[in-house]
Amino acid sequence: MVVAVGGNPAKTSGLLTVPERLTAVVAATAHIPNVRAMAAMNQHMSGVPTVFVRVHPLTRSISSSTIRALIAAGEPDRAEQLVPPAVHAFVASPDFRVS
Repeated sequence: MVVAVGGNPAKTSGLLTVPERLTAVVAATAHIPNVRAMAAMNQHMSGVPTVFVRVHPLTRSISSSTIRALIAAGEPDRAEQLVPPAVHAFVASPDFRVS
């Protein structure tokens, strides 16, 4: 399986840069065999089949805005149950700053 990691150049307020997203996805899926992560912008992905996977009802209301707000408020540990452990470790790092 290939997990595509993209970015919208029109949105400069993203929590993670595309390279940071790629690093987080690789770490969060490291335990799943046969998963590769690929960074690409949407306009370069034409012709690539895309599958959208429905999320679990308990986690479908989690948004990046919620995670970003918790981190910006200095409360990354409140996001721990909302993101994979590898992502939490990344955003809870003392070196991580919300831009």
